[in-house]
Amino acid sequence: MKDFNEKIEKHLYSKGFRLPDIRSILRIQIQLCGIAIIAALCTVWFSMWPITFAIGAVIATFSFFSVAKFIQQIILREYDRSMLWGMLFRFYGRLLIVGVVVAALIAKAHVPMMALVSGLATSMVTMLIWMISNQNERKTKEA
Repeated sequence: MKDFNEKIEKHLYSKGFRLPDIRSILRIQIQLCGIAIIAALCTVWFSMWPITFAIGAVIATFSFFSVAKFIQQIILREYDRSMLWGMLFRFYGRLLIVGVVVAALIAKAHVPMMALVSGLATSMVTMLIWMISNQNERKTKEA
């Protein structure tokens, strides 16, 4: 598993993610999305719920990826007012796109709404896992 984590981190580094914390967060999100996709493919014949959950996880991962890339750019550059406008435009633009996709999936494709929202919530689970792992690392370093 450690080799797999290192491969993901190296790939993210090659994509321009220089900050270790951002790479760590993205790695966790990618792993959660991968688990959701594998579980969905293994249980697809039971119901539409796992596939819809995986679709939500993929949407969350792409959105999370975009936010992480922009946050890194803000951290690594000196602040100016145009960054604020760029951040607001990207945030609300991404929110609009995700909203339209989710609404279309629910209204047109009639996917289970709770499964889709649960898949989107993987980004919150990612942050929780990352915070817990950071706390454990700090306690280990202090000891």
